[in-house]
Amino acid sequence: MNACGLDLNAIRFSYPDGRPVLGGLSLSLKPGSKLALVGANGSGKSTLLGLVAGLLQPQSGSIDIGGLTLCKRNLKEARQRIGFVFQDPDDQLFTGSVYDDVAFGPRNGGLDQAAVRERADAALSTVGIADLADRPPFRLSGGEKRMAAIATVLSMDPGLLVLDEPSAALDPKARRRLISLLSSLSQSMLIATHDLELALELCDETAILFGGAVEAAGRSKDLLADEGLLDRCGLEAPLSVRACPVCGKRAAR
Repeated sequence: MNACGLDLNAIRFSYPDGRPVLGGLSLSLKPGSKLALVGANGSGKSTLLGLVAGLLQPQSGSIDIGGLTLCKRNLKEARQRIGFVFQDPDDQLFTGSVYDDVAFGPRNGGLDQAAVRERADAALSTVGIADLADRPPFRLSGGEKRMAAIATVLSMDPGLLVLDEPSAALDPKARRRLISLLSSLSQSMLIATHDLELALELCDETAILFGGAVEAAGRSKDLLADEGLLDRCGLEAPLSVRACPVCGKRAAR
């Protein structure tokens, strides 16, 4: 599937207890772009991802994925355009082998055996774990689980990847491998993350959530170097762009 754009228009959402989370949020992602979604805890990042994935329904506003307006009537079709990668890979891996997890989506989609094999093999190869196909998921390392979880959505050929804290709990080597993989993929990406170094390196654009709305959106290298803006939103600039407390200079990128 070709990369899908994403448009969120005046999204409002409150939980059943009446607590407002998003108050008229609007945001756009161009096809093929990678957008980091950052904000302090409670800013609404995970809620927004749940809305885009169709797991939650907004009280008002609209969500368009590749020109298709998300609603109950076309929820199945919309979800075929999205690959949602949960923060915890164990929420995505549940069969007896990595291969069966990766093949689950295509099988459920009614593809024949040859097509399922082709999709699963291609996804495993893309994330670099073809040699782990027969391994039980519980015997994988944290980094291997992350790659397997991404493979489960790539096998469905989505146009938009939605990732919730993809670098959480990864060691430096696994994190570097993850960034390399995501950089190489052609899908559009919406990435909620506290890892601002990842956002700076991987995503051309960043949106900062604060108070249930987009406080600022623009080029990652501009927004994530704005220490005043980040401080107001409860965030700290990545170490790589912070001014030296001694000389006042920033690290060169």
